[in-house]
Amino acid sequence: MLYIKESYVYEFQEMHCHQGDCGYWRAPNDHSMQGSKMLRMFKVNGQYTCEACLKEATESIQEWLE
Repeated sequence: MLYIKESYVYEFQEMHCHQGDCGYWRAPNDHSMQGSKMLRMFKVNGQYTCEACLKEATESIQEWLE
């Protein structure tokens, strides 16, 4: 079972993605992918995950289910 919810902690402090070697971080007015749009952050089973990593994980799960 996955528990996923969008997290807005970055509005108050800096958040880092905890998925592998992603390295993405987001703060109230800054992020690590300069020149690109800011990614949303989610809390997945208690760990912060960026939008790109979450999308990659859900695509992998979908492929496995098919």
